[in-house]
Amino acid sequence: MGFDIDGIKPKTEVGIYFRNNLWWWHPLWRYVCHYCDDILTPEQAGEGHWNDGVEIQTWQAELIAERLQSLLASGEPRELEKGWKEAYDLVPNVECPVCKGTGLTEEELVTCGCCNGEGVIKAEHDLSPFAESNVKAFADFCKDSGGFRIG
Repeated sequence: MGFDIDGIKPKTEVGIYFRNNLWWWHPLWRYVCHYCDDILTPEQAGEGHWNDGVEIQTWQAELIAERLQSLLASGEPRELEKGWKEAYDLVPNVECPVCKGTGLTEEELVTCGCCNGEGVIKAEHDLSPFAESNVKAFADFCKDSGGFRIG
């Protein structure tokens, strides 16, 4: 499942569309909500975690972009990504439950999509990824979106 974010009145091609799968979207949106709680309404913040079509107005999108760009300039997202990577590296690997450690699916004898053919996955799947590059891409989208709709 993914989150499709559509620009309402895009100014450039960058502002037309932004997409994250659910593992990437939720930490990004939590980050936005944390630092932009004075820009978003509580309803928008909550509904942003669903694909129900919540709209963020142009002025809000522009302020979100400015706030995220300021955070990027400070290096804060880079530090958060570094902390996430350090925590992720500590999570042990376990046998992939889909391919049973073979790296291949039994049905089609093709590379397992769950473990990318490695035969192992991280023991915990709740370590949703966070990356500075995702924050930058979203800030660029917000800046040029003319407001946006989630879902």
